[in-house]
Amino acid sequence: IAFLPLSTCMASGVIATIIAMRFPHRLRLLEFPAGMHEIMAFPLAILIAYRFEISYNRWWSSRLEVESVGSNVIALAMSASTNTEIARLPALRSLADEKLAKGLANHDRFMSLLNTFCMLLAANLSEKKKPMPDLSSTLSEEDLERCNAVNPDDRLMWTMDAIMECIHAGQKLGQYSAELASSMYETTCDMQK
Repeated sequence: IAFLPLSTCMASGVIATIIAMRFPHRLRLLEFPAGMHEIMAFPLAILIAYRFEISYNRWWSSRLEVESVGSNVIALAMSASTNTEIARLPALRSLADEKLAKGLANHDRFMSLLNTFCMLLAANLSEKKKPMPDLSSTLSEEDLERCNAVNPDDRLMWTMDAIMECIHAGQKLGQYSAELASSMYETTCDMQK
């Protein structure tokens, strides 16, 4: 259906050319009045305008989805960083116990997973099939090993699961309140849509 108007125009042009070359004395039969072209051009113009509108609407909805994912990544990073910066205040540094160290390590892992998510998403959305990005600069050795064990098509999903694990670990460490963790879970789920 998409190429029907184009193919009919091309076919009529090919037929007219064949008739003009084989039967030049019957060329008068192929002439159309000028009004006929105007009548044929109007439906084609409507069809082309409709197709352009559909294409633009698809592009716009894709743009909004990408913007939404970007906003969600920023919101997650800001939520995690705000709580971590409070823990890093000089007055609280004297409390540098094992729990605080684990919380800071969890934060660093969380941020590296968000960065990995962005890299993998960019590779998936790319027009050209790019090779998988080098994740060794963003992930720890343990996470890199776990990520490489997953099917390359499922790495984005693995990253989302690992982000959820970090949120859960942060909640268990007391790094995130129940309300903040709930909000972060919801934002992460929105990124998966």
